[in-house]
Amino acid sequence: MTSRGRRSAVFAAGIAALTILFASSTRSAHHEKAPEFPSQNAKDWIGMPQSLKGLRGHVVILDVWTFG
Repeated sequence: MTSRGRRSAVFAAGIAALTILFASSTRSAHHEKAPEFPSQNAKDWIGMPQSLKGLRGHVVILDVWTFG
């Protein structure tokens, strides 16, 4: 085997190892469901109150901040 062939084999083995490592780590991930928003009172919202069920499948940006 030539030096170039050896490098290609090592590269392919490395890619295969990374693929297997990534695939095994993503399968075992367990995600808990997010809690529902604490308030459905319209006075607590800027805009219409939302629920997680109503937002499912949409891109949501949360801007979380506090005074302190």
